Amino acid sequence: MNSNREVTLRKIAVGDIFHATAPNGASLICLAHAVTEATIHARSVTSHFQFEFDRTTGEVEGEFHGHKVPCF
Repeated sequence: MNSNREVTLRKIAVGDIFHATAPNGASLICLAHAVTEATIHARSVTSHFQFEFDRTTGEVEGEFHGHKVPCF
């Protein structure tokens, strides 16, 4: 069965704004600009960093400055 988190991640669509957490605990406001079956492609609204979030775990695929960045 899918967790509530996975269900929520599956609902994110192009144009949606969502929060992620930076390694230092700062909140990142993200804008989804492309969504595939496996990945949410997004950018931070304030810093314009590009992220690719796994749609199952919500974590950045790869690392951002050496750390994982979870999506909430």
